[in-house]
Amino acid sequence: MATTTPPSTGMITILNVDDNEAAAYTRGRVLRGAGYRVIQASSGTEALGLVATIKPQLIILDVVLPGIDGLEVCRRIKSDAGTKHLMVLQVSAARGTAMDRAAGLDCGADAYLVEPIDHIELIATVRALLRLASREAENLGLIQELSRVERQFNEATQAADCGLWDWDIRNDQLEWFGAHERLAGMLPGGFSGKISVFSEILHPDDKERVWRKLQATMAAREEQYSDEYRFVHPDSSVHWMAGSG
Repeated sequence: MATTTPPSTGMITILNVDDNEAAAYTRGRVLRGAGYRVIQASSGTEALGLVATIKPQLIILDVVLPGIDGLEVCRRIKSDAGTKHLMVLQVSAARGTAMDRAAGLDCGADAYLVEPIDHIELIATVRALLRLASREAENLGLIQELSRVERQFNEATQAADCGLWDWDIRNDQLEWFGAHERLAGMLPGGFSGKISVFSEILHPDDKERVWRKLQATMAAREEQYSDEYRFVHPDSSVHWMAGSG
């Protein structure tokens, strides 16, 4: 049976998995006293079912469980794309050697404590793991936002038939973004990142003038640059470009 405290808006949920009723009760009482919502499970099968339905922010998982043991439960949680981000704290009274802790961490646990666990250490570890989970969630959100912006940027440059470039002069590295490779007559991923490639695809009649203007712009430390030049594609077709920076 799963027992819960009444849900509270914004309250962090911890799944406490232990088949030892006394240990589970004591740990649950400490966690509730620290302000967490606690859901109890007494087997690996029950734990996996609850993880799938309630998505707790943290799972405190006893290693020795009836049926599916805690190591396998942890392994399944961490191998599932939908739950791998959940924090898992493994605990054990029977398996406390260095080898046991290593086995727990190897299967994906984020931390491992050996019973008896001091209440202060338990809460401190829980708080540390939740802080880590919060940072990972923020990072995931930033990555998703960056991907969204990048998609919008690519769609915009494709629609406008333009590309962006970033030239690191000191390191002789040139980055092209958006439709730049297509405009240069290259296949996606075909650009090497070398400024020399830009020179190679310039029309022969434009090379000296373009480089003279670039050098003059840098020597004068001017902040604005603009020019028009021609790219020669592999099929020998010539395409006019307008560049600014």
